[in-house]
Amino acid sequence: MLSLKCPGCGANIELDESRDFGFCSYCGYKMMLKDVVEVRHREASSTDRYSDGMTEMTKIMDYFGQISDKYQKREELKKQYAELQKKGYKALTGWGIVITVIGLLSISSGAFGVVLLIVGCLFLAGGYSQGEKSKKEMEAIKPQITQLENEIIKHYEDYGVCPLGIEYTQPAVLSILSNYIRQGRAYNVKEAINLLEDENYKNEMRQIAINTQKAAEEQARAARDMAISSSYNGLFNSRK
Repeated sequence: MLSLKCPGCGANIELDESRDFGFCSYCGYKMMLKDVVEVRHREASSTDRYSDGMTEMTKIMDYFGQISDKYQKREELKKQYAELQKKGYKALTGWGIVITVIGLLSISSGAFGVVLLIVGCLFLAGGYSQGEKSKKEMEAIKPQITQLENEIIKHYEDYGVCPLGIEYTQPAVLSILSNYIRQGRAYNVKEAINLLEDENYKNEMRQIAINTQKAAEEQARAARDMAISSSYNGLFNSRK
């Protein structure tokens, strides 16, 4: 006997597997036994694939979770390095050059030119000092980043045959891939990666569309402002 739920009323029923079809004893719904068996096989296959995918994903997350602190430290150092690169010492130096040149050109005018020259030199000195400090800090950070990256690569290689590239082993990315499998949107790591890449591409295309729309709106606004300005100018000239 085959135990199942009736698709018609949801009641728990049993059907004789030796027959080609059967009827629900509660609502009379007719079921072809061949179709019921095929559905059972598909459900079992899907469950097995999901189970295998989650087992593989859990193994990967546990393994790379051992060095999650290294990933976090690397990202923090990269952020510090980027912030040092963006510091405004270059702007300070640039303004120092401009003010110094103006001071040199105005030196004949007396005290004002001298003041500009002094201010320009202070800006230059400040920019140089800040620049040297930032360079030293960057030089200290870079070897730390390199060391962490080498340790991460070594850990990745020790895994053996890993089903995903090293760029997907960051904890945040692994969490996303795991959720795809847990939600049933992917059955294995490869499908989860393909889904992630597809969504990233869609997000990029969406951002491009948003930027294009903003640019078009700005152009339309500029054209409208120009037209209004031209109308005012025309009206003003006609009154003359």
